[in-house]
Amino acid sequence: MLAVFADAGKIYTWTDEYGVTHITEKPPPPGAQGQDVIEYIPKTDEQIEEIRRGQQTVQKQQEIMRAQQEAKHARRRAEQAKARATELSVIADQAFQRSEEFKKTTSYTVRRWQKNKPTRLRLEAEANQAREKASAAAQEAAELDKRARAAEKRAAETLAQEKPVQENTSEIKP
Repeated sequence: MLAVFADAGKIYTWTDEYGVTHITEKPPPPGAQGQDVIEYIPKTDEQIEEIRRGQQTVQKQQEIMRAQQEAKHARRRAEQAKARATELSVIADQAFQRSEEFKKTTSYTVRRWQKNKPTRLRLEAEANQAREKASAAAQEAAELDKRARAAEKRAAETLAQEKPVQENTSEIKP
């Protein structure tokens, strides 16, 4: 009985005559090569709890970093979309202005008006398409901004949850 309890905390590694490595809780047979004994020292409940707290802290920090990176990425995408929407809005305004200028230059007579109708319609269509693109880009920018705000809110909530954990762990440690 005593021998069983004495060996309970040991792990043996050894190689047999065929070159196969064995890892067991039983001692190797006599004449085994490359014998090695690893002693297992069990952790106390306090040590296990400290390890758990450390793992939880690392997980929380990783959550915070992920949330902050997600928020940063979402904010960057929202800003890029806003810039694109602004750029498309300027293009739309320029197309509309070209259309209006062309209308002014060709509206002196009915004959000119009729003769330049295809060009006028094309310019109006270009202006309308540019406005639609600008509107779609503005909607996308608004949606991305909304997502960025939500991501920033999640990051702030995650950070706020982490602070009490840090305060509690600082109280436990001497």
